[in-house]
Amino acid sequence: NLPADARVKMLTTTDGAARLRTVLRELSSMLSMDSARKITKSLSLGDTGLLGEGGGGDIIETDAESLRKAEDSQKELQVGTPKLPPWADQIRKGARVEYFWNEDEEWCLGTVAEEPVKIMDEIILMIKFDDDGSVHRLPFRGDEKARWRPPPGDSGAFD
Repeated sequence: NLPADARVKMLTTTDGAARLRTVLRELSSMLSMDSARKITKSLSLGDTGLLGEGGGGDIIETDAESLRKAEDSQKELQVGTPKLPPWADQIRKGARVEYFWNEDEEWCLGTVAEEPVKIMDEIILMIKFDDDGSVHRLPFRGDEKARWRPPPGDSGAFD
């Protein structure tokens, strides 16, 4: 739902940094408008707490505490550096993890071969991968946490 002129500008801009600024500016505007609409609708609903067409929409809590929490959660998304997931502190030698290698290899299952080393806001892991037996030293950082996950079915390994 971007304006045509904004889409044209994004597609024709050859400088990557300038293109990113344009995209971020448009997305920020869209997100701000979406938040404003949700708050306006929730305030206009009084205490019913329901939103949506045909009765099948999102439920928005309209009490002051819920609105404060919703506003605080948006602030959390905009400020600070990404943190490691809680289960990352439980990784030890012998733990099983999955790592998203790339689009071709996708998720690769492996075992932590050495005790993890924590350096500042990252954990360095030595992983021995099951598929080919290769061993790689990989950083586990907050900004790349989407590349790591506990293996499916290992719900008890990391709480």
